[in-house]
Amino acid sequence: MHLFLSRDWKPSANLISYRHDIEASWLLQEAAEVLGNKNLLEEVKLVILNMAEATAAAFLPDGSLYHELDVDASHHDKHREWWVSAEAMVGFLNAYQLTSKQSFLEHSINSWSLIKNHLLDIKGGE
Repeated sequence: MHLFLSRDWKPSANLISYRHDIEASWLLQEAAEVLGNKNLLEEVKLVILNMAEATAAAFLPDGSLYHELDVDASHHDKHREWWVSAEAMVGFLNAYQLTSKQSFLEHSINSWSLIKNHLLDIKGGE
């Protein structure tokens, strides 16, 4: 996936967006299911799992996820946002459901733990 494109649809930055990749992984499956296209669903499963594996490389032990990698500068954007953790939780759970691979389930649970312990505002909402 590319984050930024020129007017003629050429990538304008060499970035890996872990946050968008994990989000897109489960959205691709949902789109194929809504279309009712079994062949497309089988085709995207490999893509989904590749995206989840690539995202797992940027997943941290505390349950958070790097935003992106600037490949040319070899620099990770390490700031954290709530929605990235939520997408990781869903994306890794989806990958687990497709494969039964324990590491995907552990990543999903770790994301939920981070959300529950550091992001949820039980008293004020959100």
